[in-house]
Amino acid sequence: MKNYLNFETEIKDLETELEKLKDPYNQEGLSEVDTQKISKTQVELDQKLNDIYSNLDPWQTTMVARHEDRPKSKFFIDNLFEDFISLSGDRYYGEDKSVLTGFAKFSGQSALVIGQEKGEDLDSRIERNFGMMHSNYLFYRYARCLSWCWCRGKRSS
Repeated sequence: MKNYLNFETEIKDLETELEKLKDPYNQEGLSEVDTQKISKTQVELDQKLNDIYSNLDPWQTTMVARHEDRPKSKFFIDNLFEDFISLSGDRYYGEDKSVLTGFAKFSGQSALVIGQEKGEDLDSRIERNFGMMHSNYLFYRYARCLSWCWCRGKRSS
């Protein structure tokens, strides 16, 4: 089930209507799918999304940024990067599961990827400390990865 914010009620109504229109097995039994009405509702939904999200006040922007259905860094790593090699630990402090670090390819270029991960459900959020990183760990991990990149760059030139 999709979660909606309080200012998204019109969007929720339009999406519900759109789902009902797309379902040929509605409450009246088997029926024809009205593609013109689906197209019209989809255009109306797109327009409503544009209107609402282009006129957000600061608190609504904050609510969108904190939305629980918002994509997490793991989603971006899986969909934007190729050949992601995860690094764990920092050799000093330990392992902080709230930080995803590794090397990957982005558009054919090697890249260092560092992302914050909050988790998907309660168990993974507890394991990842709700995305709150330990400052010692973060410093050592950054230092380790960046020094590795610096040394690697020196060797290749």
